[in-house]
Amino acid sequence: MKLIIITWFPASGKTTLAKKISEKLKIPFYSKDSFKEILYDEIWYDTWEEKKIFEITALKILYHIFEKYLIKNNSIILEANFYSQFSTKVFNDFKEKYDFDIVQIKCVSEWKILLKRFKERAFSKERHQWHKDNNMEMIEKWTPIFLKWEWDKLHIWWKYIELDTNDFEKIDYEKLYEKIENI
Repeated sequence: MKLIIITWFPASGKTTLAKKISEKLKIPFYSKDSFKEILYDEIWYDTWEEKKIFEITALKILYHIFEKYLIKNNSIILEANFYSQFSTKVFNDFKEKYDFDIVQIKCVSEWKILLKRFKERAFSKERHQWHKDNNMEMIEKWTPIFLKWEWDKLHIWWKYIELDTNDFEKIDYEKLYEKIENI
């Protein structure tokens, strides 16, 4: 059984990569954002504090689904911007309880590319309204975060892959799939 964790910054290509791996390796994938969007459609939120509750709830749902896959000994892909200081303990606790292999893929891009993608995505028609990032105020709020925030990898027993996602056309997907399958 394999857990494939795909993580890093917003707009780094996590969802794009997760979909490709899921399709090729026939492993189901779940995204924290999909749960946040469902919650928003049903409940709504107005404040930043309420948004944080959605974030935490979506993660708890993701972990709950993951545990169901562990019980059945089935592989799964989880995609989110997991914070090391919170998620490391959760995954280590699961590792003590169940036997599974972990592959952590960190999607890494240059800051200027991340910010460009973030802006393009924020104003696209496909972007769910939950994110509330389709205005210049939010873009300006995120810009300094992109420029100075350091995102640490999860400290768990795993195979760690740092993947350059600056240009998706340059990724050797077959080599990546092989690495994942051979763990």
